[in-house]
Amino acid sequence: MATATERAYELKDKIHELAQAMAPEDAIAFPELFKTWSKGTTYVGGEKVTRRGEVYKCNRKHVAKAGWEPEKEEKWTKLVVEEPVEEPVEEEPVNE
Repeated sequence: MATATERAYELKDKIHELAQAMAPEDAIAFPELFKTWSKGTTYVGGEKVTRRGEVYKCNRKHVAKAGWEPEKEEKWTKLVVEEPVEEPVEEEPVNE
């Protein structure tokens, strides 16, 4: 039987895996669910990681190298929540 620590490590990998399907607004709200970007790691298109508190989505498969940090490289897109654009409401004229 696995110890609590061993089980936690098993669950951690599963959480990272399942978090990949999260919508951008949820991913941004819970960045701790993603692995931290690391050089020497192979990333695939669509994979999400964190770096310096931001969540990034990989645009294409590559092996991360020094200088290819997500905030500097076009291989990554920073996830942002789009603010809804409010349409102006036209008021109907009031006949008095």
